[in-house]
Amino acid sequence: MRALIRAGFGCAIVLIVPAVGSGQERAAVAQCSFDTAAVTSLHTFTIGLAAAGADLVPVDGPPEALGAAEAIASHFAAPGSMSLPLWARVGVMGSSASSPVPAVGHGFDDFIHLTLSRDGRLGDRNLDIRTASAEFNEALAQAVLRADSASALPVPSEFLERTRNRVTLRLVDVDKVNVPSFPLMRMVIPTIRAESGVRVIRLPGAEYPRNAAYAAVEDSVEVQYVVSEAGVADVNAPFALLRVRYRPFAEAVIEAVRKGTFEPARVRGCPIPMLVRQAFFFAIRR
Repeated sequence: MRALIRAGFGCAIVLIVPAVGSGQERAAVAQCSFDTAAVTSLHTFTIGLAAAGADLVPVDGPPEALGAAEAIASHFAAPGSMSLPLWARVGVMGSSASSPVPAVGHGFDDFIHLTLSRDGRLGDRNLDIRTASAEFNEALAQAVLRADSASALPVPSEFLERTRNRVTLRLVDVDKVNVPSFPLMRMVIPTIRAESGVRVIRLPGAEYPRNAAYAAVEDSVEVQYVVSEAGVADVNAPFALLRVRYRPFAEAVIEAVRKGTFEPARVRGCPIPMLVRQAFFFAIRR
């Protein structure tokens, strides 16, 4: 079953949940069933764009990133409908109160990586946007291309040229961030409330990258991934990096998670796939 979301910004939102679902959800229901209506509540939020720093955390600037985010938002047209897989409607495990990275959740935590030419045009029009909704991905990609065609993207400054004219934007819940953000659309998602979240049974320690250890480089990594009803990381679902500065640390975390085993989330005793969030810290013992 995939929840179909009628969505728009600044307008009424209609939600439709089909009675017949996808293979994944039918398989889960065939083994264990529950009344989704009894455990469903609506989660409303506004998704938008913000600039992302070197560690992927939302930041105030640089000006080119803010200008690009504003231009893309102004050319964004919300899709008439959107579908989401089951795991994207269960939510994120744990509280983000102490985290500097307030996640959107529901599989919408993703980034747009742009390279601008000297005249402010896209250096590469091939965009890789991977949220849980294919319809939203297409709408966002088209907004970027429309902004480019309208010459609405900013001309890089000398400062940006030092980073090869690269700009990174991230999707955010505009009500959760304290940096400039530009709304795209309002969403209401029927969210299934799990009575118990995912619990780690075995998670191998992430191996410290050798070169980073020699150089005494430290990092913190925050990831978001799907634990299936079978209690393993779903390699076919998106794996989002919410915070990381150096790629080798991210690769070490991904490898550890893929080897982990978990007690899956449960609704009315039924195992259910769930989107989870986890932080890893790499530090040199002094």
